[in-house]
Amino acid sequence: MKVLISTQQRLLLVDAEDLIFASIDGGMITVVARDLEGSSNYRTLEEMEDALASDVFWRPHRSFLVNIHTSRK
Repeated sequence: MKVLISTQQRLLLVDAEDLIFASIDGGMITVVARDLEGSSNYRTLEEMEDALASDVFWRPHRSFLVNIHTSRK
């Protein structure tokens, strides 16, 4: 699966397995991936969580969605 991320006025498709975490603040979802950081096209973390693999992503808090199989290097 791919996730659309807006960064530096560009739209990039990123593999879901490259996502490290996503957070929401003020209605905007910020996504941190291995090589970039940007905002998501999803409206809510629930929407994003439903689209991603449930065995890979964990919701430790209502404002965060974390990939449990990767770490930021």
